[in-house]
Amino acid sequence: METIIKKFREQIAKLEKEQKTIKPQRKTVHFNGERTLLPYDAWVTAKHNKEILRAMYAAYNLLRGKNFYFTEKNAKPINRKEYYELYGVSLNEKFEGKHPLTIYLNTINYYLEEHGYCLPRVEVERTRWNGEKYKTTDYDIDNYEKIIRISE
Repeated sequence: METIIKKFREQIAKLEKEQKTIKPQRKTVHFNGERTLLPYDAWVTAKHNKEILRAMYAAYNLLRGKNFYFTEKNAKPINRKEYYELYGVSLNEKFEGKHPLTIYLNTINYYLEEHGYCLPRVEVERTRWNGEKYKTTDYDIDNYEKIIRISE
């Protein structure tokens, strides 16, 4: 477990170092230094890296036994109306009142699976547009803190 946590820290440190060189390049007028990216490309890359870092920090803290409120202390629970106003997309009811990092469960699980762990899943029955019912698996939002070791 300690080696996995150490690898996570190294990946996060590498991405943070990249962020420090990319973020200043978003400036168009008052930029001092060597430019390796166009301002727009730097903006897109910095935004993408920010989302990756957010999910990596959450996965790292889950491995350490911490919950999402340890990762982001001041986060407000998700409100469907505010989410729609911000992103223009409706939010699933199961995320209502949950921590904002629950939206990143797929990405968090991706980084956990790289290191031999995964988030718990639960079987859910859904209905298709034509009324046909089917079963699928989904992340267990209420027990996401209990990560599972993948058997090798």
